[in-house]
Amino acid sequence: MPTFNAQTATIADSRQYVDCVSLVYPHQASGETVFLEKALIVCLLVGAAIGAVRGYQEDGAVGSAMYALMFAGIVFSLALALSLLVVCIWYLFT
Repeated sequence: MPTFNAQTATIADSRQYVDCVSLVYPHQASGETVFLEKALIVCLLVGAAIGAVRGYQEDGAVGSAMYALMFAGIVFSLALALSLLVVCIWYLFT
């Protein structure tokens, strides 16, 4: 809407303009959210690396891949459970 004028716009025009702007400039994630996403990715990579080393020591290359997936899954499950616990506690006390 290149000809949008806030002084003379109707409510419908204003809503349409807001919809267009939100498509062009979506809401950015907060700093905490970005930090937690990065921390989860690092934890998954560390879990996969530990699993790969342990699996390689026990069963070679095939064990390495299986253990890497297993450890990454365990880390992800624990992170999910912890985040759900935090959300539940936050919900109870707000």
